[in-house]
Amino acid sequence: MTPSPSLRPGRAWLGLLAVLVITHLPALLAPSTIQDEAVYVVVAREMLRGGRVYLDVIDRKPPLLFWLYQEILRYFGTSNWAALHIIDVLWVLATMGALAMVGRRIGGPATGLVAALLYPIFQTFWRVVNLAFNGEVLMNLPVVIGFWIAFRRGRSRWRPELLLAGAMPAVGFLLKQPAGIAGLPLGIYVLLPGYRRSRGLGWRESLVHGAWICLGFVAVFAGAAAVLQAQGLLREAFYWSVLNHDVPYGPLSSVFWQRGGRMMLIFSGCAAPLLYGTWQSLRRPDLWAGRGAERTALLVFLAVTLVGTAESGRFFDYYFIQILPPLCLLAAPWYAWSWQADSRPRRARWTGAWIAVWAIVFLITNTVEMPDALGQARVSRYIRAHSRPDDRLFVWGQYTKFYLHANLRPATRYIAFFPLTGYIFGSPWNRDPTHEDTRDRILPGSWDSLAQDFARHPPRYILDTEGNRHPPKYPMSDFPYLGNLVARDYELVFTAPEGLLYERRPTATRGAAPPPDPPARP
Repeated sequence: MTPSPSLRPGRAWLGLLAVLVITHLPALLAPSTIQDEAVYVVVAREMLRGGRVYLDVIDRKPPLLFWLYQEILRYFGTSNWAALHIIDVLWVLATMGALAMVGRRIGGPATGLVAALLYPIFQTFWRVVNLAFNGEVLMNLPVVIGFWIAFRRGRSRWRPELLLAGAMPAVGFLLKQPAGIAGLPLGIYVLLPGYRRSRGLGWRESLVHGAWICLGFVAVFAGAAAVLQAQGLLREAFYWSVLNHDVPYGPLSSVFWQRGGRMMLIFSGCAAPLLYGTWQSLRRPDLWAGRGAERTALLVFLAVTLVGTAESGRFFDYYFIQILPPLCLLAAPWYAWSWQADSRPRRARWTGAWIAVWAIVFLITNTVEMPDALGQARVSRYIRAHSRPDDRLFVWGQYTKFYLHANLRPATRYIAFFPLTGYIFGSPWNRDPTHEDTRDRILPGSWDSLAQDFARHPPRYILDTEGNRHPPKYPMSDFPYLGNLVARDYELVFTAPEGLLYERRPTATRGAAPPPDPPARP
């Protein structure tokens, strides 16, 4: 496909930058963290104070994400949300650049620019949570770089740079686990007959290329394991980032199909222009002339990202961000062809207006939702007004953001209560006490660890986010150590929609050792 002679890359990239800034304006103006950013900041702050992730502060994300957040907070400040969101936008811009390079390889400069245009628009789809600097946004950059390296013309028939291509999905895994599956389409790509034919290679070279990709993939994990072992964190990192991620609602569960079907319908509506462009592109073999191997690799890429989105059975909104790179790359050739000077102007105007409307709708919905997403809870304002900097807080629930909003350090390594209760992420019964007793999933020894943490730094405040639910799924009274501790040493000082706030009595004694982990209810 021949690009339009009027195409000016410099001017085009200025336009793309304007689109990026406008679509991400709600995040750039946000005065606080967005969704999971609060969790990452709480963990990174503890790491900056000498704490060790997976030991002194618990979360289930891979280590590179926390190391990255730690460095951002180190250099820009622990409360510099503007810097955090500017880095977020720059990360998206880098992903757009990588998509442009891949698109250029499969269809020329115009295709690359279109792929870069589509990504920042649809990355913001539907809900403000998708503007967060989260694991899905982070992992897309190294994954797309891997495809750019693999698709480009190598200077050597043996292509040792494929070591780096294979390393990129592994780097993505260390930011968010589903990225690792993107190594499969890269490995398949270099074994395809079309790949060998287009580059004049034989089976021997193709197998060597596949070996490079595998070696690069393994080398990253070996290096990460060595670093974690040196820090004394390898066993804990493997448990929390891999083994703790069971799948209670797999494909044999009705929950999987109900939740998955609903979210796929929502995503299909939000990404309708991408899906339509992909369908039209795949119907036009001439748009992929001489690029059959790349087309196959991108289709496999799309398939594995769908698996990555669905494998946990949770189908959270932001999980769908990982589907966008293959969709943008598959749709871009058709949109680029539609917008060429020699194409029908009516089609160009129609498709351009269609995408513009989608961008405006996403911008409006995110702008409207942002105040509610960032709203400072009344209980957080109360804590800030009455606490001292050295006080500690314990939040009984899954709301790590309250540590950040209250500006107090956690009193325990368990910044969310899932290890203490067996809470299942994404369960439809997380607020229904009549279904799904999860006590058999409590982490062995977690209550002993909680008592040890409380003995070292007892919390001045305990926020019970379950206490204002009727009835609560996980009432503190069902957990003898915590229930007895609160009844003996704490008094209720503030009630808000976010929960019940207890303050430690001045005469309180240090907590006693906990009983064994609570047994499951009959």
